[in-house]
Amino acid sequence: MELTNRFNEHARKATLGLCLVPSALRKTHNWGHHVDSLVELFNEYLPSPLSLPSDLHMWSIKFTNCDQSKLPSSPPQALIQCDEEVFPNIFRLLKIVATLPMTTCEAERSFSALRRLKMFLRTTASEDCLNGS
Repeated sequence: MELTNRFNEHARKATLGLCLVPSALRKTHNWGHHVDSLVELFNEYLPSPLSLPSDLHMWSIKFTNCDQSKLPSSPPQALIQCDEEVFPNIFRLLKIVATLPMTTCEAERSFSALRRLKMFLRTTASEDCLNGS
């Protein structure tokens, strides 16, 4: 049940935004289908959703002659190289993808900063504090 909730259709479509990262874009051959899913999911956030396919084509051309080691490999790195005025849709999608949580890891209570602080205060309490004077 937990896996079904974690990897529902909405989450899978949202992670398709990772194909906009240039290192992944080079490996993705059928990005036309991904573009349709992204437009469907983020239509209200895009400045001009109809021009997304042409933006994506220009975005891929921008990195065709780049060395594989110099390609951005994460959404924040790609966001730095994306000009908002030239690629407004790509910029907005990269911004969204860069802020999506990619994991459901939670901090355990035993590593809580508050618990460590309380333990420190208990161990460093002086005699006066313990007597209540």
